[in-house]
Amino acid sequence: YQYHLLYQNPQMLLSYRDARWVGTPAEMLDMRLLQHLQQSQHWKAVLSGQSSGAAQYVLRLYLSNFVVNFTAPRAGQALIAGTATLLNDRNFQVIAQHAFQESVPLKTPSAAGGAAAMTQAGSDFVGAVSAWVNQYQ
Repeated sequence: YQYHLLYQNPQMLLSYRDARWVGTPAEMLDMRLLQHLQQSQHWKAVLSGQSSGAAQYVLRLYLSNFVVNFTAPRAGQALIAGTATLLNDRNFQVIAQHAFQESVPLKTPSAAGGAAAMTQAGSDFVGAVSAWVNQYQ
C-alpha cells in the first residue's frame, strides 16, 4: 500500500517497498463487500461478476483513496474513500450514488500499524457501503 508524509511533502506518494497483498485494494474490498452482503441476509442472492444469473441491481464501487497519511513522524491515519453507485440491471440507470470516506488513526507509526488501521478502515468502509445499499433492497 501507499502512504504520504504530509508533514514533509503532501504531494509525494510513497510505497512500502516490501508490502505484499493478496490483491489490489479494489479486489480486496470487493471480496469483503461481497461476503458482507451475502451474510447480511438482506438480499435474496448476491452475485459476483463471474456468476451466471439474473440480477435486479448492479453495485459499482470506485476507490479514490487507499492510503496511510502520516501527519507527523509519530502520528497518522489510514484513509479509504470511494463512491458507490447502484444501477438498475435492466437499463443501467442510476438508482443512487453515495461517496464514502473512512479513516482510522494509527496505533503505531509503522507499516504494521498502517496495515492494522487499513484493515479497520476497510471493515468500516464495507459496513458503511453495505448499510447504504441495504436501503434499496
